[in-house]
Amino acid sequence: VPCAYASWSGPRSPSETTSYWRYINSCILLRHQQPVAKTRYSSIMYFKTLVSATVFAAAAVGVQGERHVVSFVNNCGFGSPRLIQGSTVLSSGGPYARNSPLVGAIAYLQTGGCGFDGVGCTVVETTLRNHLSSTDISLIPPLKFSVATGFRYSNGCDGQGAACYSAGCQKAYRKPEDHFAQVNCEAKDVNLVITFC
Repeated sequence: VPCAYASWSGPRSPSETTSYWRYINSCILLRHQQPVAKTRYSSIMYFKTLVSATVFAAAAVGVQGERHVVSFVNNCGFGSPRLIQGSTVLSSGGPYARNSPLVGAIAYLQTGGCGFDGVGCTVVETTLRNHLSSTDISLIPPLKFSVATGFRYSNGCDGQGAACYSAGCQKAYRKPEDHFAQVNCEAKDVNLVITFC
């Protein structure tokens, strides 16, 4: 049976809530079992996506009728922003709008030295879902600092975000257990603005 986000009309019984989130998490795991490049970084990213979904499971109040927009501000004077989900390029610099959850996406500034999955550069990882959003900056090897990178939520959780201005940034993932780097948002229809330089 193909995985799809089931309609959710509001708070239900604890057993229904538990069943719903078991279904969603099994879909995430199934998606991650599809053939992908076997890299340490991709495994870490999938793990963090699953953790993000689980952390907010108790706050679930609906995934139907949602909308999210990811936009970029490139102050560097060079490079081209990328928004990637799996093997799909969602944006090469323009705003990207989605009328459903955006799960496990990455963004970076392509300066010519970044791999397709952001390897060799600073990466923003995000999942935008009503009441369950989580975003972070990652420098876990083989990722590394490339340009000053920051993000902030808008249309909800305004002002919340993070930024890295140098290779010594302490607000980014440097190892898989650095969960303090995640910036979470429980707002509905939240958007994300990513800034370079």
